[in-house]
Amino acid sequence: MRFQTIIVSVILILLALTACRDKVTVPYVKSIWLSAEDIGVTDAFIHVILSNDNKSSSFLLKLNGKTILSANARDTLIFSDSLLPKHTYTYRAYRLNGAIIFDSSDALKITTMDTTSHNFTWLIDTLGDGSSSVLYDVAIINDTLVYAVGEIYLRDSLGQLEPTLYNLAVWNGKAWNIIRVPYYYQGQPFYNAIQAVYAFVRNDIWFAGNGVIRWNGQQYIPMEIPSSVWGPNRINKIWGSSSSDLYIVGDNGSIAHYDGLGWQRLESGTSAGLFDVWGHADLSTGHATILSVASSAEETKILSLSGVAANDTLAWPPSERLSGIYMSNAFTVYVSNAGVWRHNNSGWKQTPGLPQNIFFTGVRGTAENNLFAIAWRGMLAHSNGVGWRVYTEISADYNFDALAVSQNLIVAVGFTGGLFADKAVAIIGRRIQ
Repeated sequence: MRFQTIIVSVILILLALTACRDKVTVPYVKSIWLSAEDIGVTDAFIHVILSNDNKSSSFLLKLNGKTILSANARDTLIFSDSLLPKHTYTYRAYRLNGAIIFDSSDALKITTMDTTSHNFTWLIDTLGDGSSSVLYDVAIINDTLVYAVGEIYLRDSLGQLEPTLYNLAVWNGKAWNIIRVPYYYQGQPFYNAIQAVYAFVRNDIWFAGNGVIRWNGQQYIPMEIPSSVWGPNRINKIWGSSSSDLYIVGDNGSIAHYDGLGWQRLESGTSAGLFDVWGHADLSTGHATILSVASSAEETKILSLSGVAANDTLAWPPSERLSGIYMSNAFTVYVSNAGVWRHNNSGWKQTPGLPQNIFFTGVRGTAENNLFAIAWRGMLAHSNGVGWRVYTEISADYNFDALAVSQNLIVAVGFTGGLFADKAVAIIGRRIQ
């Protein structure tokens, strides 16, 4: 009897082992993912990706356990707003089959940016001895090195205006040094105003106006542009992700790209002047988004620069003139006109807190929480990501045309006086820590 019991037990064990061997366990494969593409002060861009399978593409997105979105898409970028500065939030996405959850992403934790201080100390300098001295553009290399360009007129020892203008002013942390930088035509130097400056590092700085000049740390090198690429039009602004990926824009719809070897013309489709250009480079992919504003009495466009052409990319009322453009990231664009306007996935919205009866001449920043806007009559304002502060202590005698911003420095340049320039002006603001 005992022997029979043992035989039965062995048989049962063998049957169980056979059943386990025949049963196939399907491993779990995640099919939904979350990532943060950009995090601001009060908002974030959240990327939701579902696997490309034959299952449902419906999903829920929850923020701190509360559903904020129900959608049907396999790859979508979601703008999440109404967040608080310097707060941590948790997102999780759930994949649905009807009303049944069958998969979920890992939890995604983000911390929004903190606001920055509005408190700055100001140093104001006027340059030139009258007679239409003005600064058109400025670039910050570091906290003690700034390049400003324009046309500056000085008097000689006899009190007479020198016949040849100066076109570069360099701040060394203590004072401005006034310099003449030559353009060249048929091998001969001549001196004219410089309209634009863009700096990568202290030994790679680009200047433009009647041509393009590059400073390599030792000498100013003319970067000749073929007449088939660029005609007699003035160059107004420069932007580049590197010295082998650089754009210039100018009058009569002129655009050109430099790839490190040569220049290529881009067709803009407009005869309006291009007054500003800015871009955002994704270092992980090498892709850059570059935008330029074209504006005249007849039309205004925001152009996307790429390849051999510029395309009208962001709808903007043709009758509303623009002066400046800035991108804080690949998704958020600011423009300046009668106020400062912000564009993301919800379209254009005017940023509150600025006077609306002033035409702003420029907007720049380092991030969503460190943005500046300028105008004539002493208008200079800072946004910390939540609100603007207008610096009413700055004299209305200063008219600002351009600005540059670093983490703790703002430099705005222009001229003094009324409609007609008298002296050039440069104001340096340093954040109080």
